[in-house]
Amino acid sequence: QATSRGPAPRSGTGGFAARLFEVSSGHAVASASIFLYHPPFPLTSAVIYRPGSDPGGLVSELFCPPPSWAILRSGSGLLLWLQLTFEEPRSWFSSDLRIEFEAFGNPPISSAIAAIAEVPEHVALQLNEGLLCSPEGRLLHTRLAPHFDRQVKEPCSSP
Repeated sequence: QATSRGPAPRSGTGGFAARLFEVSSGHAVASASIFLYHPPFPLTSAVIYRPGSDPGGLVSELFCPPPSWAILRSGSGLLLWLQLTFEEPRSWFSSDLRIEFEAFGNPPISSAIAAIAEVPEHVALQLNEGLLCSPEGRLLHTRLAPHFDRQVKEPCSSP
Protein backbone atom coordinates (compact mmCIF):
# COMPACT_ATOMS: atom_id res chain seq x y z
CA GLN A 1 0.00 0.00 0.00
CA ALA A 2 1.43 3.34 -1.08
CA THR A 3 1.70 6.27 1.23
CA SER A 4 1.40 9.96 0.48
CA ARG A 5 4.35 11.58 -1.31
CA GLY A 6 3.98 14.65 0.82
CA PRO A 7 1.21 16.62 2.44
CA ALA A 8 -2.05 17.14 0.60
CA PRO A 9 -2.75 20.72 -0.41
CA ARG A 10 -4.55 22.90 2.09
CA SER A 11 -8.19 23.59 1.49
CA GLY A 12 -9.94 26.87 1.03
CA THR A 13 -12.07 25.78 3.99
CA GLY A 14 -9.25 25.68 6.51
CA GLY A 15 -6.96 22.67 6.77
CA PHE A 16 -9.12 19.96 5.20
CA ALA A 17 -7.59 18.12 2.22
CA ALA A 18 -7.36 14.65 0.67
CA ARG A 19 -5.42 12.28 -1.57
CA LEU A 20 -6.85 9.68 -3.94
CA PHE A 21 -5.19 6.29 -4.47
CA GLU A 22 -5.94 3.54 -6.99
CA VAL A 23 -7.00 0.47 -4.96
CA SER A 24 -5.54 -2.18 -7.29
CA SER A 25 -2.03 -0.71 -7.46
CA GLY A 26 -1.89 1.56 -4.41
CA HIS A 27 -0.52 4.35 -6.62
CA ALA A 28 -1.39 7.94 -5.78
CA VAL A 29 -3.81 9.34 -8.36
CA ALA A 30 -4.38 12.90 -7.15
CA SER A 31 -4.26 15.29 -4.24
CA ALA A 32 -7.25 17.48 -3.52
CA SER A 33 -8.21 20.71 -1.87
CA ILE A 34 -11.69 20.40 -0.38
CA PHE A 35 -14.49 22.93 -0.31
CA LEU A 36 -17.62 22.26 1.76
CA TYR A 37 -20.94 22.81 -0.07
CA HIS A 38 -19.71 25.60 -2.41
CA PRO A 39 -16.75 25.51 -4.83
CA PRO A 40 -14.78 28.69 -5.58
CA PHE A 41 -16.57 29.15 -8.91
CA PRO A 42 -20.22 29.87 -9.80
CA LEU A 43 -22.43 26.84 -9.12
CA THR A 44 -24.23 27.48 -12.40
CA SER A 45 -21.15 26.18 -14.23
CA ALA A 46 -21.44 22.75 -12.55
CA VAL A 47 -25.06 22.32 -11.42
CA ILE A 48 -28.33 22.55 -13.32
CA TYR A 49 -31.85 22.27 -11.98
CA ARG A 50 -34.39 20.42 -14.10
CA PRO A 51 -38.09 20.66 -13.20
CA GLY A 52 -40.04 17.45 -12.77
CA SER A 53 -42.42 16.36 -15.52
CA ASP A 54 -45.51 16.58 -13.30
CA PRO A 55 -46.99 19.96 -12.36
CA GLY A 56 -45.63 20.77 -8.91
CA GLY A 57 -43.15 17.89 -9.28
CA LEU A 58 -39.77 17.81 -7.64
CA VAL A 59 -36.84 19.61 -9.21
CA SER A 60 -33.81 17.47 -10.05
CA GLU A 61 -30.37 18.74 -9.09
CA LEU A 62 -27.88 17.55 -11.73
CA PHE A 63 -24.09 17.81 -11.37
CA CYS A 64 -21.27 18.04 -13.89
CA PRO A 65 -17.99 19.21 -12.31
CA PRO A 66 -15.41 20.96 -14.48
CA PRO A 67 -12.24 19.08 -15.50
CA SER A 68 -10.03 18.10 -12.53
CA TRP A 69 -12.85 18.51 -10.01
CA ALA A 70 -14.97 15.98 -8.11
CA ILE A 71 -18.17 16.14 -6.08
CA LEU A 72 -18.92 13.74 -3.22
CA ARG A 73 -22.32 13.59 -1.48
CA SER A 74 -22.26 11.84 1.89
CA GLY A 75 -25.05 9.74 3.37
CA SER A 76 -26.44 12.74 5.24
CA GLY A 77 -26.12 15.09 2.27
CA LEU A 78 -22.78 16.74 3.09
CA LEU A 79 -21.48 18.02 -0.26
CA LEU A 80 -17.72 18.03 -0.77
CA TRP A 81 -16.14 19.70 -3.80
CA LEU A 82 -12.61 18.45 -4.52
CA GLN A 83 -10.18 20.41 -6.65
CA LEU A 84 -7.94 17.64 -7.99
CA THR A 85 -4.26 17.87 -8.83
CA PHE A 86 -3.32 14.70 -10.67
CA GLU A 87 0.01 13.02 -9.85
CA GLU A 88 0.64 11.57 -13.32
CA PRO A 89 -1.36 10.18 -16.23
CA ARG A 90 -2.63 6.71 -15.38
CA SER A 91 -5.36 4.36 -16.46
CA TRP A 92 -7.14 4.95 -13.12
CA PHE A 93 -10.34 6.21 -14.68
CA SER A 94 -12.55 3.14 -14.25
CA SER A 95 -10.75 1.92 -11.13
CA ASP A 96 -11.96 1.69 -7.58
CA LEU A 97 -10.28 4.36 -5.48
CA ARG A 98 -9.38 5.00 -1.87
CA ILE A 99 -9.61 8.51 -0.47
CA GLU A 100 -7.46 9.58 2.44
CA PHE A 101 -8.62 12.71 4.28
CA GLU A 102 -6.27 14.93 6.24
CA ALA A 103 -7.88 17.36 8.67
CA PHE A 104 -6.49 19.78 11.22
CA GLY A 105 -3.27 17.83 11.80
CA ASN A 106 -5.13 14.60 12.73
CA PRO A 107 -4.05 11.21 11.35
CA PRO A 108 -5.44 10.51 7.84
CA ILE A 109 -8.85 8.86 7.56
CA SER A 110 -9.31 6.41 4.67
CA SER A 111 -12.49 5.40 2.82
CA ALA A 112 -13.37 3.49 -0.37
CA ILE A 113 -14.83 4.97 -3.55
CA ALA A 114 -16.20 2.37 -5.99
CA ALA A 115 -16.42 3.12 -9.71
CA ILE A 116 -19.98 2.71 -11.06
CA ALA A 117 -19.71 3.82 -14.69
CA GLU A 118 -18.51 6.51 -17.02
CA VAL A 119 -21.35 8.94 -17.74
CA PRO A 120 -21.72 11.36 -20.66
CA GLU A 121 -23.24 14.35 -18.88
CA HIS A 122 -24.92 15.77 -15.77
CA VAL A 123 -25.87 13.26 -13.06
CA ALA A 124 -28.29 13.41 -10.14
CA LEU A 125 -26.17 12.36 -7.15
CA GLN A 126 -27.88 10.18 -4.61
CA LEU A 127 -26.65 9.94 -1.03
CA ASN A 128 -23.22 8.22 -0.81
CA GLU A 129 -22.40 8.90 -4.45
CA GLY A 130 -19.85 11.02 -6.25
CA LEU A 131 -18.77 12.27 -9.63
CA LEU A 132 -15.13 12.68 -10.68
CA CYS A 133 -14.04 14.59 -13.77
CA SER A 134 -10.69 13.76 -15.36
CA PRO A 135 -8.42 16.50 -16.73
CA GLU A 136 -9.77 15.59 -20.18
CA GLY A 137 -13.39 16.06 -19.07
CA ARG A 138 -14.43 12.39 -18.73
CA LEU A 139 -16.98 11.81 -15.94
CA LEU A 140 -16.85 8.84 -13.56
CA HIS A 141 -19.94 8.16 -11.43
CA THR A 142 -18.92 6.60 -8.10
CA ARG A 143 -20.38 5.05 -4.95
CA LEU A 144 -18.96 5.93 -1.55
CA ALA A 145 -18.42 3.38 1.22
CA PRO A 146 -21.37 3.03 3.63
CA HIS A 147 -19.25 4.42 6.49
CA PHE A 148 -18.06 7.44 4.46
CA ASP A 149 -20.46 9.86 6.14
CA ARG A 150 -19.43 8.89 9.66
CA GLN A 151 -15.73 9.08 8.78
CA VAL A 152 -15.93 12.49 7.13
CA LYS A 153 -18.26 14.27 9.54
CA GLU A 154 -15.93 14.25 12.52
CA PRO A 155 -12.92 15.86 10.75
CA CYS A 156 -15.20 18.39 9.03
CA SER A 157 -16.63 19.55 12.33
CA SER A 158 -13.32 19.80 14.23
CA PRO A 159 -12.17 23.33 15.07
